[in-house]
Amino acid sequence: MLEDIFLYVKLVDSGGFAEVAKYIGINQSTVSRRIKALEKELDTILIKRNTRQFELTPKGKVLYDNFRGQEQYVEELLSKLYQETTNVSGTLNVVLPVAFASYAITPYLGEFIRNNPRFNLNIYYRYSEINMVKEAIDLAIVSFLPRGVSLKPHKIHSSKGIICCSKEYIKKYGTLSGFEPLNRNTANQLIDEGKHIIVTPILQEDTKPGTTIIYNEKTGDEIRVSMPARLAVNNFLHAKMLVLSGTVIAGLPEDFIREELATGEIIRLLPDYNIGYVDYYLISNIKESDRRYQLFYQFIKECLDRLTIRPLS
Repeated sequence: MLEDIFLYVKLVDSGGFAEVAKYIGINQSTVSRRIKALEKELDTILIKRNTRQFELTPKGKVLYDNFRGQEQYVEELLSKLYQETTNVSGTLNVVLPVAFASYAITPYLGEFIRNNPRFNLNIYYRYSEINMVKEAIDLAIVSFLPRGVSLKPHKIHSSKGIICCSKEYIKKYGTLSGFEPLNRNTANQLIDEGKHIIVTPILQEDTKPGTTIIYNEKTGDEIRVSMPARLAVNNFLHAKMLVLSGTVIAGLPEDFIREELATGEIIRLLPDYNIGYVDYYLISNIKESDRRYQLFYQFIKECLDRLTIRPLS
């Protein structure tokens, strides 16, 4: 109701339904509907509708006089009240993925702790299997779902994987130009594969895939490509370091290397293709009604909002 009261004040200040609708950027019919709903809730008529001129009823004038100029004060009061009621205390044990956290979450943790002086965090950066109950973990962000987990996962982010290398790599070894079939029954191989070192992933099950599927973003076609496993790692952070060394090619999450893509330090190869998406999930060992959960979940949402609004190259 409070928002509708301040809409009513803006209506009176503007001098008409069309004027206020244009001023605040909503449909005139929406303004009319909300004012009628306010009148119904207050059980009183605020505006005389039987005249061509915009005219208030006596009670409408009383409401306007009492709330005119009060919107900013009320907003400040509610903001202060919200801050006081959200001063959460306690400790949260959290597991975060190493690479994703390094650019999406960790840069903002210090600010978060300063803004919540009664709240403590124990952060564990992990990629390995998690036993939430045995290890007393309250919340975890993972890029895989733990086996046999009974906790409901919430998908919070997806990051496109792209094939890339450094500009120094291209100067030394050239670029990838495409694929060529091995035979009908096996995967394709990269052209001039022998002269390239391509970092392959070690999956959660400690397996190294012999092939991978890449996706054509223009046609939607899928191509299976052989993966020479001369160098395999289980962490995007170190794969990025290897790429920046100028000696290898790797698949990395696009939003992990957006700054390097923007400066040209890292180059995207085969730009029509991606290697799929890395999905990140939030799993919780505490109730969503727990104020510690609510506070940290809101923080994670704000981190992801910051990530989303930063433009990709």
